[in-house]
Amino acid sequence: MVTTMDIQAQEMGIDQGTTSVAAMVNGVAKNAANYGFRPDAKASDNVTALQRAVNDGGTVLIDVAGTYEIDKEVVLKSNTTVIFGANTVVRKTADCSVFINEGAFSRSFDENISIVGLHLDCNSHEAHFYENAYGLLGHIAMFYVKNLSIDGFHVNNLPSASFGIHVCTFENIRITNCYIEGHKDGIHLGRGKGFYIAHCRFKTFDDPIALNGHDYPISNPEIGWIENGLIDDCYDLADEERGTTGFFARILAGGWKDWEEGQMYQYNGDVCVSDGKIYRTTAGDPYGKGKQLACASSKPTHESGSATGEDGLTWTYQQSQGVGYTAGVRNVVFSNIHLQKPRITALSIHFDRDGWSRSFYPGSTTPVQENLVFENIFVEAELKSLIVAVTPVNSIKIINSVIGNCKACDLISLDTSSGIKYGKTHILLSGTTFRGHGTQTIVEADQRTAALKVMGSIVENDDFKAVTGKNVDVLYSDMEIQQE
Repeated sequence: MVTTMDIQAQEMGIDQGTTSVAAMVNGVAKNAANYGFRPDAKASDNVTALQRAVNDGGTVLIDVAGTYEIDKEVVLKSNTTVIFGANTVVRKTADCSVFINEGAFSRSFDENISIVGLHLDCNSHEAHFYENAYGLLGHIAMFYVKNLSIDGFHVNNLPSASFGIHVCTFENIRITNCYIEGHKDGIHLGRGKGFYIAHCRFKTFDDPIALNGHDYPISNPEIGWIENGLIDDCYDLADEERGTTGFFARILAGGWKDWEEGQMYQYNGDVCVSDGKIYRTTAGDPYGKGKQLACASSKPTHESGSATGEDGLTWTYQQSQGVGYTAGVRNVVFSNIHLQKPRITALSIHFDRDGWSRSFYPGSTTPVQENLVFENIFVEAELKSLIVAVTPVNSIKIINSVIGNCKACDLISLDTSSGIKYGKTHILLSGTTFRGHGTQTIVEADQRTAALKVMGSIVENDDFKAVTGKNVDVLYSDMEIQQE
């Protein structure tokens, strides 16, 4: 695996067999061992030592081979690089994140943070919640960060309730050369702009990649738009032992309104804006009371934490920055994706509607996800649908991809009596190789409308017959398509 450090060192003619590599590439480096961060140290002592090493920023090198135990997160400031050498492992002995940025606690941006070569043994320990960043739940947890780079992160025992990498409220992040295996989401993003995820391998029970502009209250500290990203050369690896839930990528939108007395809110997972701040309801068992409704009479006005009103609704303060009324994903390209895990749906353009979260509050402004491109997508396992869109979306482009016996795109509508407005979705299938047999619906539009163009097609089998749903207007096709 070639890292950014490798490339820089090679360009400069540096021998990477020496400890001085980091110093020569990134300036003067500090060796964490000199601060007491050692494989034979107690977990609490290791946290204290590594925290001392990173306190002043700069480059910190961990180059003594061995397993380092920790029992608390290490806080990183701006202009900090942490490099883990070969044969080093961090093992958790308590529920905690490994790294969090300092600005996460004050909601102020940190810049220029890099984590290179972290190999993590979760040891059955989760990350944990932060009271002033409710919903931030990653083993690497970054909130309010610019120019973040994570390279070579490796974990093969991700537990079931916290994410491998969690980044929210960001500008310009780069996540490369990762291997993430386990139960929960591999890379989980909240609102932000400018991201690059590449050369990653995933074997997770839940979503390998979650682009959650909207989210469960417990799963992101802020909500808003995720935009301008590239996800390239990533694998959804088969996992017969764990099976799967979720999708290779969840692309999640939401819409909400101002708080009003007399409105009916779920006990858990509804959103409102009140006095220029966003709040979420966070009371009730998501599997029971969470989806039940209460009539609002107590307006949320607090500026931190949670408060329960006489109406029984508990509102948790979410944010006062980036406050809007819609959230979602736009201007994102998925490229060179290998789908090797059997799933019902690989890529979900998504709304939640359960006791965990109600993405669309009735009567809200409808979020339209925009400009989603899927190129060089290789369907290498059994799928029912490559893409399912429950949210409105302006365009979906599937380019130079290989599809088997599955729908290319399925547009599904929720109950439009809630006020969701579905416009026409423009769909392009360009350079697609169809490998299926028999009659196959390639695009469906359940009570929605779509305009379809198909060009540059390759059909491998003579018995293949393409069909579209009745609400799909075929503007152009270079192969015969029948309409249901």
